[in-house]
Amino acid sequence: EYDHLEGGLYVDRLDARRHRKLLREAGRTRWGKAAGL
Repeated sequence: EYDHLEGGLYVDRLDARRHRKLLREAGRTRWGKAAGL
């Protein structure tokens, strides 16, 4: 798993999609940044 991804360094598109989904959900919940998502 990843702690921080910068510059769009993803293993594959599926991971990128999953990570974007996590970012979106984390953005909705205020603690997203604290969780490192």
